[in-house]
Amino acid sequence: MNTSSSRLGLTRSGKIIAPPVMIDTRAVAMLTDDYTTADRFDAYAVFEYLISRDLPRFGRTSPEINRYVALARIHEDLLTDEDRSGQMSILALTTAFDVAKHGKSRADHIFLY
Repeated sequence: MNTSSSRLGLTRSGKIIAPPVMIDTRAVAMLTDDYTTADRFDAYAVFEYLISRDLPRFGRTSPEINRYVALARIHEDLLTDEDRSGQMSILALTTAFDVAKHGKSRADHIFLY
């Protein structure tokens, strides 16, 4: 994503994963138009990881959690079911916990603990 507030991680192909300033499906799609299916899955996974990491600390009503949830859903919605299942198969992921673990592997080290 070009217009973003901060970098959160990198896709397997080296593209930056970052939240856009404005959270809008059309804007995210335009800013990530050069993303491959794998890139989009990686972005989805990073946001899922950040949700799992921050939910216990901030709770469901936190603005940051709501932002991560919205961005995870946008990236997930931009994937077809076949794309998602194909990436999960390629990466040998079977559960939502596996997806979050993959997201952790793509997140910048500053977000790990």
